[in-house]
Amino acid sequence: MNVGLHALGLVLAAATIRPGTPALPLPERLQYLASRPWGWSLGWGVWMLCAMAFFAFLYVVRSRLEGFGGIAAPALALAGAAAGLDLACDTLFITLLPALAEGDASSFLAFERALGAVSVVVANGLYSFSVLLVTVSLPRAGRVWRAARILGLANFLAGMALTAAGFTGVSRHVELSAPVTILSYIGWVVAVARALGRAVGKASSSGAFCRCS
Repeated sequence: MNVGLHALGLVLAAATIRPGTPALPLPERLQYLASRPWGWSLGWGVWMLCAMAFFAFLYVVRSRLEGFGGIAAPALALAGAAAGLDLACDTLFITLLPALAEGDASSFLAFERALGAVSVVVANGLYSFSVLLVTVSLPRAGRVWRAARILGLANFLAGMALTAAGFTGVSRHVELSAPVTILSYIGWVVAVARALGRAVGKASSSGAFCRCS
């Protein structure tokens, strides 16, 4: 679910969300948003599902690791806070930003900048730290766990680059760092799921949970 939704989100970000972002000149994106395009709403709707899928994945990982690996307790709280902020921001992207595009340009720009900062800097930063906390809590032995830790660290670093891009306000910085962040997250999800699958299989065959290797 995470892989599919985030991959779809990337496609829609390029195809239907980008025309309404600072990547394009102001007159063009105002015209695009004022038309209330269905693709804009669909794109942000998919990212809302991504936020919920992210939280659900961390919840499942936490429950699976309790018996034999452990996870930093704040990780799930950070993920919940990030998802909550993201859902609120995405809702405003869908409902309010197109309405502001029909009015005063200065009000539109101020709101766009504030909303983007909360989404990219705060929510994304919380996502990144929740991934880091889970990653450092993973078992340290075994090739599959090693791959998960490497990808988790890569996702954290990419997420921090995206957070920094939110501070700069340069759309090109976001366009470069966002795909790396999402792709490394997809890789991390696959690696963690694979490692958990092997660990649970070993624990089931032995009749008890143990620390994974």
